[in-house]
Amino acid sequence: MPPLWTPDAPARSVELSDFDRDTLEKILFLGRRGFLGSNAILMPFHAHHEDGLDADTTATFKFWLPRATVQVVEMGLRFALLPYRYYAAAGASEGTTATGVTVTINGTDRTAALGGGTGFTVGKNWLDVATSGWLTFGAADADCLNTIVLTSTQNGRIRAQVDGLVMRSLGQ
Repeated sequence: MPPLWTPDAPARSVELSDFDRDTLEKILFLGRRGFLGSNAILMPFHAHHEDGLDADTTATFKFWLPRATVQVVEMGLRFALLPYRYYAAAGASEGTTATGVTVTINGTDRTAALGGGTGFTVGKNWLDVATSGWLTFGAADADCLNTIVLTSTQNGRIRAQVDGLVMRSLGQ
């Protein structure tokens, strides 16, 4: 089997998303500065959800942070509010758009703290959910489950994702 890479192999162009590019820059910055030490690694995190949304139908992200997590470097929520789409024999139609969207993190409504008042009426490109200590990590004996729930006051659709970067100890 030939090697996957050799020093004289031609360079290849790779397209990176903005999140991938930012993540790579942070990894390189922290590594060059010695912040990671010899016993830690940065792990990127990504989850995506698109579905109908209303007061009874939520968009729910459930994710585990490993027990070896020592720091959540960043974790952001972004979402777009879209019209509800329904289908009939005559074809597809669009209805109302999700509005009054609340954000609940680990059982506590964080909408106002994230700048949404009683509910977001427009999509958001980045809501920082890491710096306020709302996420659970670092338990000595188990991975930690975290949940982010989005709910709307009226029928609509949502396209949402959570992106993050966590520092994990290699010693555990």
